[in-house]
Amino acid sequence: MFVMALHAALFIPQQTQAQCTCPDGSAAQTQVYHQSLATSMETSIFTFPQFDPTVGTLICTNVSALISSVVRIRLENDELFDASYRIRYNRSSTISGAGLSPTLVHTFSKNYGPYDLAASDGEYFSGPDFIITDRDSILKNKLLAQTITGDVTPFLGNGFVDYTYTLTGGSNISGGGNYLGGPLTSDFIDFTLTYSYCDATLLANSIRNFNVVSTQDNTARIQWVTENEVSGNRYQIEVSQDGRSYKAIALLAASKEERSLYSYTYQLDSEQPGNLYFRVRQTTNTQIATYSPIKSIAVNKLASSRFSVQPNPLTDQMQIQFGHPVSGNMQLEVRNGQGMLIENHRFVASNQSTYLFRLGRKPATGIYFLTAMNLQTGKKYAEKIIVR
Repeated sequence: MFVMALHAALFIPQQTQAQCTCPDGSAAQTQVYHQSLATSMETSIFTFPQFDPTVGTLICTNVSALISSVVRIRLENDELFDASYRIRYNRSSTISGAGLSPTLVHTFSKNYGPYDLAASDGEYFSGPDFIITDRDSILKNKLLAQTITGDVTPFLGNGFVDYTYTLTGGSNISGGGNYLGGPLTSDFIDFTLTYSYCDATLLANSIRNFNVVSTQDNTARIQWVTENEVSGNRYQIEVSQDGRSYKAIALLAASKEERSLYSYTYQLDSEQPGNLYFRVRQTTNTQIATYSPIKSIAVNKLASSRFSVQPNPLTDQMQIQFGHPVSGNMQLEVRNGQGMLIENHRFVASNQSTYLFRLGRKPATGIYFLTAMNLQTGKKYAEKIIVR
């Protein structure tokens, strides 16, 4: 049993005839990652870098593996009499991992024998009661491949993607009940991951220092500087969950200053966990559009969870969960169904996501509305509560 990594390489040709084409019909460019492995282990892992969406727009990903395999039969008769053995050999190769649906599978079967072996001589793995065959090349560059053109989100980012190669084999041996050995399998795998992408959209020369940072109050702060600002320019801020399809979230008019700092705050409450990609689309008064570079941030599960109260229904005490850490002066209000203020309370939050709140006076049983506001940021939260 052995495992040996032979090589891993990356090359990026300027342009190639890829399986996927750009929206304008031109051939996509590619990034190609390659690893080779010789193994007789049941499971092997191939790890590749994700595609950096700031390089361009990922159109598709191709996963492929060339598999060669050799088998030897080693068999020792351990009976007290001569025996003729036949072997039914079965094997399968499975590749699973990022983007593959369904998994890649290949199966193979072959009969071996008969092998006429003498009665056991008491010395194992030698003599007329033992046989070991030459290597049988049962697979030679068998191709397993899949092209992912739909959801390419698993491939985007600055991390890694993993693929698991699983080799399973078995045999049915007939001719005697007592024997040692069986098939010995070795696989040779050439694994290739190919990213096909299109050029990044034409960049705006006047946009400088474009940056996006996430803040403690569950927002993304988007900032950039323009040089030699031109009256009539407009700046559309766009966000994407997959690095391909963008939606507009704000539109800003050009500043009157020649050198201007632009800043916009985007609430992340409605976004799903994962990476978000931001860019700015600059449009001139002649409708010429150019773009900023693309920046990404991570939205974690904590940041995306909702404002809530526990328990609910309650008596006179509740645990308020903001869904993300908050800091600053917070104001809590409880109002009845007619909007009348029942309770007003303030506290100072220090990077906390929960707060234990006890009503000063237990109101009558019924439905009420709790609101919370961060007096520094203006961020508001609301939840219906039931008092029993």
